[in-house]
Amino acid sequence: MSFELYYAESSMRTRVHRQYMDPRIRRHAEILVDHSTNIASADDVLICAPSGAKEFVRALYEVISKAGASPGVLMTDSDIQREQLDHASISDLHEPRHVGKIYDESDTIIVVCGDENMAELSDITPEKLMKNEKNLEKINNRLGKTDSCFTLFPMSGNAGKANMYPKDFEDFVWDIINSDWNKQKQFQKQLVKILQSGNELRIVDGHTNLKIDLTGVDVVNEFGQLDMPGGEVFINPDDVNGKITLQKTNLSYGREISDIQMEIRDGTVIKYQSSDNQGLLNEIISADSESNEIGEIGIGMNKDVHSFTYTKLLDKKAKGNFRVTLGKTRSNSKNSIIQFDMISDISEGGSIEVDGKTIQQNGEFSFE
Repeated sequence: MSFELYYAESSMRTRVHRQYMDPRIRRHAEILVDHSTNIASADDVLICAPSGAKEFVRALYEVISKAGASPGVLMTDSDIQREQLDHASISDLHEPRHVGKIYDESDTIIVVCGDENMAELSDITPEKLMKNEKNLEKINNRLGKTDSCFTLFPMSGNAGKANMYPKDFEDFVWDIINSDWNKQKQFQKQLVKILQSGNELRIVDGHTNLKIDLTGVDVVNEFGQLDMPGGEVFINPDDVNGKITLQKTNLSYGREISDIQMEIRDGTVIKYQSSDNQGLLNEIISADSESNEIGEIGIGMNKDVHSFTYTKLLDKKAKGNFRVTLGKTRSNSKNSIIQFDMISDISEGGSIEVDGKTIQQNGEFSFE
């Protein structure tokens, strides 16, 4: 497999400048190769990344090549994606089978997230966005069948949305990533054991009361091997009942969806509303026959994620947050084109209980 991403570079760039790299970038790449993935000699590794993460791509090429594997890159810039969605009609949008073949032939896939402008797709119609998700269904399903990891490269758009200076956001992200992931694994294992031995999970705060049947449910300890940074324990439940109000604004496709309220019966959303962008929420929940079903519920356990950033890859890991995901799961247990993460903060007045015993109160676990 051989394919490259070419970037325009000024011929005036000096060799010294090309050789310099923030050591945290190389360390980030080493963590992905050594901890998050199972890259072996002679493997074909696909890197999906925005052009703003070029230095990180360089580092990944170096580390992956030293491991004896063969890296290749595809661009994923949202402004490039926008050109297709803006100029093509809905009928002209179709499955990119040629890209799917690259995914199919890859042994490992690393998806690098990061944005220069998080609102790039904000004026694309919800109908086009859902058609595009349908076209990408087979590609996205491939991620659940192969060695893959999502990671965040800190970029200016994410920093701005988090109300941080770019350098402060870089420090924030790389301090989280450069963690003791075995220690995080052991900390989370305590919650895994509680959930595995329990029968009913309840999540409660002033506007949320969820009951989740734990019988026969798989419990996943995510400590940086599906996402980097990691830091949550999640389940794929079928039997979920109750009402929920999301305390955090949801940023999807460049639009903010605020004050999401839902009623859930037997794992299916039967009523819902939001204070804005209701049309987009309608399209997401009605995208297919399983997009209104609970796919995953996750409990954040990463103490280092201490600020809300509007970047879901970070926010769903924060200790004191939990997430409800509609539709698709990482294990492909739901046949949906949608994977819609919704995050809520229960660190002030909320609690998590298993079989009537409180295991978290106001964001603090009983076993800490």
